[in-house]
Amino acid sequence: MKQDSLDKILVCLFALAKHRGIACDDAKWITYHPKGKGANGENKSHKCLIDETTGQIIKGGLPNSAGKNIRQAFKDLKEQRQQTKAQSSSNAAQSNAAQTNMHSAGLSSQSAPHAELESKQKEIEELKAQIEKLKQGLPAQHDVKIDTSLPEKIPNDVVLQNRNRSNIASVLQMKEIAKNLDYYKVGTSNDFNSGCPVVSFGSYDAKDMGKTTVLAPQKGERLQVQYPVVEADSVTTSNDKSGVANEKYNSSDPNIKRAIAGNGRMTAIATSYDAYPTKAEQYKQDLIANAGEHGCDPEIIKGMKNPVLVRVMQPKDVTKDIGDQTNITQGLTLNTVEQARTDVSRMKNASFETYEDGSPTVESVKSFIAGLPRNEQAGLLTKEGQPTRTAQDRLQNAMMMKGYNNDYLVRMCGQAINPEGKNIINALSNASKASHLIFAISGLMPFSYRLLLRAPIKALIVSVACLFLYPINLTPKARL
Repeated sequence: MKQDSLDKILVCLFALAKHRGIACDDAKWITYHPKGKGANGENKSHKCLIDETTGQIIKGGLPNSAGKNIRQAFKDLKEQRQQTKAQSSSNAAQSNAAQTNMHSAGLSSQSAPHAELESKQKEIEELKAQIEKLKQGLPAQHDVKIDTSLPEKIPNDVVLQNRNRSNIASVLQMKEIAKNLDYYKVGTSNDFNSGCPVVSFGSYDAKDMGKTTVLAPQKGERLQVQYPVVEADSVTTSNDKSGVANEKYNSSDPNIKRAIAGNGRMTAIATSYDAYPTKAEQYKQDLIANAGEHGCDPEIIKGMKNPVLVRVMQPKDVTKDIGDQTNITQGLTLNTVEQARTDVSRMKNASFETYEDGSPTVESVKSFIAGLPRNEQAGLLTKEGQPTRTAQDRLQNAMMMKGYNNDYLVRMCGQAINPEGKNIINALSNASKASHLIFAISGLMPFSYRLLLRAPIKALIVSVACLFLYPINLTPKARL
């Protein structure tokens, strides 16, 4: 049954009851528009039956409004609408804030899938780049790629070290390397005399291994070696940091890991970890940063206490003359005249005393040696720190060159071996200071006077030296 029919029936029943005197309150139907009239209200209307006396809703109206006073019902409706409106405003604000945040992050609701895809693609590209970097910097798998099989024992005729590392000069050289440790001076190399130490014998863990490379000795064929990182105290060297010889180094036990080339470098790096931790830590960080060159795993290096980069040499390549091979210098040595001129440039501000016979004093020779590079000092000092005869001859030649500036005279002095010749050398050396003074004073004179003063002195000195060092034989047989 339709609502209108029911409403009509109720009205009729109400009228009939009132006509027959049945007690009932006055009631009437009213029509109201919850959203107002007009376009916005959409002309929607609701009817309800109310008691005219009390204003109580009898039928119709809003849901759950029966029995309520019509004023209260409208008040409740207003509050409900306000709450709904406030909730809608809050939801709208939250929605706008969310959209703003998404937009600022470049992930708006419309572009979110596209942005997420781009982010994933970027991550994939970064992973690919890291994989390529690892492929270039590390071996396909960590493994010992050279022949490290050990002999039953090391032959007695194998000389691993032919240098005397116990002298004061060697100790000073090692200490200087330790104090100024620099990875790039003891890093990757293909030469015995430079780069990280070369070791052999003993055993090696596959996880510590890196790339393979070659050594190019001054004589003989190339040698295959491989880079690993080892703990500093795991390698035995010929001498300790004080220069004391290590007995284990020359033993025949092949299980002892020992330095073949770079004994001083190996000892210096180990010393640096103990005495100069800041320098050693920088060495370690540079070692990690250069994993692409040597191929050792950076994570392995980080986990080590005192890591050292070395080159492992195959035991079968350690020949009996290996000590000689590892100490052959690449460049030519200077001859007597070249060495004298070089030494003169190193003694510009030095003053050297001589004995009465003209030979330089011990203190003068020591002072001269102290001004030379560390790598040249080793052969000029004894184990006790005293100058050798070679050191005395070098200083004397330098004094002659500085005093007379004559290549021929220095060359003759270097060849003199008889006692008379040595006396002449000492006399000339003693007079070199006076000669040097004369030449210095003549430098203040005009050029023509300078030549007049210097030329006769030089000619006289050279002539006298030649006469005594190489006397002329005037016998008829000599003239023939």
